[in-house]
Amino acid sequence: STKNYTINCTGDNGPASDTKTVTVIIPAPTGTFTATPNIIDSGESSYLTWTSTNATECTGSGFSTGSGNTKNSTGLGIPTGVLTATTNYGITCTGAGSPPSYTDTATVTVRPSTASISATPERVRSGNTTNVSWNATKVDSCTIKKNGTTPSWGTLTANASRIITGSHSGDLINSQTTYVITCSPAVTATKIVNVISTFTEF
Repeated sequence: STKNYTINCTGDNGPASDTKTVTVIIPAPTGTFTATPNIIDSGESSYLTWTSTNATECTGSGFSTGSGNTKNSTGLGIPTGVLTATTNYGITCTGAGSPPSYTDTATVTVRPSTASISATPERVRSGNTTNVSWNATKVDSCTIKKNGTTPSWGTLTANASRIITGSHSGDLINSQTTYVITCSPAVTATKIVNVISTFTEF
């Protein structure tokens, strides 16, 4: 913005005046916005941190800036909470400068959980058995159901590396059987074991 200042003087030689124009430059809002870490496993959290200069307010997209969101904010860490998918966040800081706003984005990339379940053999005669194997990564726990019911060996807890792997041998099959593994964070896998038909010749 600009403002004119004028001085008027009167002396023995009569009046005199002078005018000066003063330009006031208001700096534009600036800042930084980061997610740390920006790559996580499914079910983990990241922290959003930002700074702002020459801003009167900062507003988050996908999160709340909470308290302390005014001019010259710095070092504010907001946990994202548990994430199971890659998520984008944004921030806009506004002020009186030109341009009047600063915007930035941060992406938290989530490595997804995985789960698989298999049976060998996949086709058996009624009354025979199959061997069930499973593997899951980036999970906290899993449950295996056999035709909708959890067997004694179907409740699983991950190790320190958030991995679950194992097998169950000699599972009895009397009819078509569906095995479903469901893990937290949300991931699931299915395996069907079919029964070989038995024909009798006359």
